[in-house]
Amino acid sequence: MNNGLSGAESMDSAAHLIITGDSDDELDQIGASSAIRKRLSMAHKEIQELRTEREQEREMITAIVKQRDMYRVLLAQSDTKFLEGGAVASSDGAEEKSALVERRHDRHSSLDIIESRKVREVQMEFDNYKTEKQANFKLLQEALDQERVKSSELRLVQMQAQVEATCNKERYEASEERCANAEKELIRLRSKADHLSSLILQHQQMLKNTEAKLETATSRLQRLTVEKESAVCEASFLRKNEEKYNRS
Repeated sequence: MNNGLSGAESMDSAAHLIITGDSDDELDQIGASSAIRKRLSMAHKEIQELRTEREQEREMITAIVKQRDMYRVLLAQSDTKFLEGGAVASSDGAEEKSALVERRHDRHSSLDIIESRKVREVQMEFDNYKTEKQANFKLLQEALDQERVKSSELRLVQMQAQVEATCNKERYEASEERCANAEKELIRLRSKADHLSSLILQHQQMLKNTEAKLETATSRLQRLTVEKESAVCEASFLRKNEEKYNRS
């Protein structure tokens, strides 16, 4: 019966270590979801209930052992009294002494039977408790294994999300840099366009001025041409008149 208790305690301790040691630390490291923590909390609660049941079984066994010891003490005291009474009244004969010995043997046998029956009952209850505890421990172990698998999957998903987030961040930063460079280039092109527009306006103004000067020069040329033609005609007329005069 003590070996059974030790086995149950070892199994309980192992479950406790698995839950509080490996699982909680592992889940804390990967930041597991609240659903997983809730299931582990329920597992802790079940372990605590099993501990309470174990303590109750232990108290019951202790009470039975005390009761057995008390019966043995009372039986020993009763045997002593009967033996003393037999020594004083030894003259009553060997038959009475034999009857006392037989009654004492019957009481011993009866107490042994009662004790054996109670021990068997306690042993059966403890075996049932141990079997149930092992089944619960197996269920807890399976649940923990499932949670570990889920935790591994969550950790893998988290790692993939982190990698994707890092890639997205790098792409975003590269896009931001390209956007900034494009903005700078746009500003430069706008400045250049403004400068070219200013030059165009200046050239247009210069062209207007040149056209005005050309028009003025053309008008003057036309006027001078007319004056020249008039002068040529006048010179020809004068030359003809001069020739006529010389002939006269």
